[in-house]
Amino acid sequence: CEVMVYDANPYRMQEIVAAESLFTDLVKRFAQPQPRTEHPTVNILGPASLGFHARHDLISLRRMLKTLGIEVNVVAPWGATIDDLRRLPAAWLTIAPYRELGLRAATYLEEQFGVPALLDAPIGVQPTLRWIERLRELLAQAGVTIPMPPLTAFSLDGMSAPSAVPWLARTADMDSFSGKPAFVFGDATHVVGITRFLSDELGMPIAGAGTYVKHQADWVREQLAGYVDDLLVTDEFQTVANRIAELRPELVCGTQMERHTSRRYNLNCMVISPPTHIENHLLAYRPFLGFDGADVIADEVYTTCTLGMEKHLIDLFGDAGLDLPEQAKTAAPPEPAPVAVTVESPKPVTEPVVATVAAPATVAAPASVAPPPAPAAPVDPVWAADAEAMLKKVPFFVRGRVRGNVEKYARQHGHAVITAQVLLAAKEELGA
Repeated sequence: CEVMVYDANPYRMQEIVAAESLFTDLVKRFAQPQPRTEHPTVNILGPASLGFHARHDLISLRRMLKTLGIEVNVVAPWGATIDDLRRLPAAWLTIAPYRELGLRAATYLEEQFGVPALLDAPIGVQPTLRWIERLRELLAQAGVTIPMPPLTAFSLDGMSAPSAVPWLARTADMDSFSGKPAFVFGDATHVVGITRFLSDELGMPIAGAGTYVKHQADWVREQLAGYVDDLLVTDEFQTVANRIAELRPELVCGTQMERHTSRRYNLNCMVISPPTHIENHLLAYRPFLGFDGADVIADEVYTTCTLGMEKHLIDLFGDAGLDLPEQAKTAAPPEPAPVAVTVESPKPVTEPVVATVAAPATVAAPASVAPPPAPAAPVDPVWAADAEAMLKKVPFFVRGRVRGNVEKYARQHGHAVITAQVLLAAKEELGA
């Protein structure tokens, strides 16, 4: 039994750096010189069990390779054994779509064993077309010609267009928000791919972009030249939150942390990169790579922006901007059904029995009765100490929303002081 000791300082090294370094060391340790496979095969390096949509990306890559008639030699690190690592040099080509994991191992195989490396990520329709063409070029240099099948062969049914993104980009619905700015933050691979996709294929202006993968910052900056002027490079959540608060974009594409920030400022957000939440590890087929991935991303953008603009969604800590309570108070009450009075009592409505009806407010007042006085102008309520203490128990990323909704409730109900009792009443009414 061979024992390898990898010294990763958990206080000074990011997880992605440790994973990339360890995987590279394993490849260097076990990859062995050997003849190439008889038929063209490729390695796929980078998919990991906790990678962002990696299982779906792997399916998408395999579908495209199968359409081209290319077999897969090894997938690593996900599911790979030591024997698989030994067989890596037998492939004709290595595919490493993620800058965070697999890049250095693919470069090592190219330098030491002459296995060409394809390091691009096919995110979007046009990048996928270029990715396929580059793959065919590298295999041609290795001595095999891969004919290009019709594009319909890449679709799920083998007869349709491989992606509906070009059609979606020309629809009237897309025009309704395609000019709205977006902010993108996350790892290197997805920030570059999503930023280009939003700008080039959906026509959305980019308000800003950034990455927490500091050792890839120069590559990201180079790839996004012309898309953003000032790349944000930081691994501090609050710094990114401040930039989002400053820009207030129509769409935020980021990690689970940016989703929290967007919730605080009532902004539309879609998660496009780790760190993620369990809800981002979906069971359905939701890749980000390839033609299938382009449709998934476009659907996510469209759904996020469209539903975010509509006001009928129920928010976790508020009423999602609904104006229905105010409208209900100002609208004329409906006329009561005659049966409601006759069932309770056969006496005329002018007799005193009317006072016992459950909803006397629905009975029209005589013309001689003076109208009720106009409500007093709303005042800004102040917070009592017990209410402030209770508010501090609310998670910080939604505390501002809760404060605003409670103050709105207090003004509507004429409370000059917000006590703990008022806060609980607001919580009950708003469903927080």
